[in-house]
Amino acid sequence: MLKDLLNAPGSKTPNGLPSFQLWVPQGAEYQAVRRGWHRRGLAANILALPVGSLAVTAFLTQWWQSRPVEVRPLGKIIVLGLAGSLSAEFSLGQPVLYQSCRRLGPSPSVPPAYLDAALTAFLHQQLAYPLVQGLTSDHVINQREEKMTLGQQYGRAVVDMEGIAVLAFCQAHGLPVAMLRVISDDIDQALPDLQGVYDNRGQLRPLALAGALVNQPRRGLHLIRSSLTALQALEQVAASLSELKF
Repeated sequence: MLKDLLNAPGSKTPNGLPSFQLWVPQGAEYQAVRRGWHRRGLAANILALPVGSLAVTAFLTQWWQSRPVEVRPLGKIIVLGLAGSLSAEFSLGQPVLYQSCRRLGPSPSVPPAYLDAALTAFLHQQLAYPLVQGLTSDHVINQREEKMTLGQQYGRAVVDMEGIAVLAFCQAHGLPVAMLRVISDDIDQALPDLQGVYDNRGQLRPLALAGALVNQPRRGLHLIRSSLTALQALEQVAASLSELKF
C-alpha cells in the first residue's frame, strides 16, 4: 500500500536509481535538513538549490542537461525549506505543506506549476501539517504591511523565493513533487532590507548580509533569533520525514 507510493528511504528503483530526492535551498536550510535526515543514519540524495526563481531555473536546467539520459528519472521530489507567513494563522516554527503555488505578479501564460496530489496527501496524512496556498516572490518580503497586502490580494498564506521555479521544472519533466516549508518569520515581523544579499546566481553575499543586519540592528537581531528557531524546526521536519514508513 504505502510502499506502492514511495519505496523505503534510501532504497533504489528497479533501474538502480534512488526512489526519491530531497531538494533544499543551500546554506543553513540545507545543513538543517542534512542533520535531521541523518539522525537515523539514512542515506538520501539531497540537492542544494540556489536562492531565487531565476537562479533556480538556470541551475536546474544546467543540472538536468549535465545528467546522462539513463539517470534522469529521479523518482519523487520532496522540497524542504523556509517560508515567510502572510497570515496570522501561521506563526514562527510552524511546518506547512503546500497544496498549490503561484508567482507574485500577473498570472503566467504557461500552465500553473503543480504539486503531486498523491504524494501531498500521503505526507498530509502521515505528518498532519496544515495545507497552505503558497506564493513565490523574486525578493524578500520584509515589511509587515506588504505581507498583509499580499496575503489578502493573492489569498495566499506563505511566501518563498524558489517554489514556483522548482514546481515548473518538475512539471516540465514529469517529476512528482511535494513541498514542505517551515515559517521563518510571522506576519507581524519586520525584516531588515535584504535586497542585494544574494547575487544573480542565487549565492549568499556574506558581507552584504552583515551590512543589512548592522544597518537595522533590532530587526537584524530578531531575524537571527527567528531563523535559528525556524532552522531547528526544519531539522525536526527532516527527522520526522526520515521516520515515515514509505
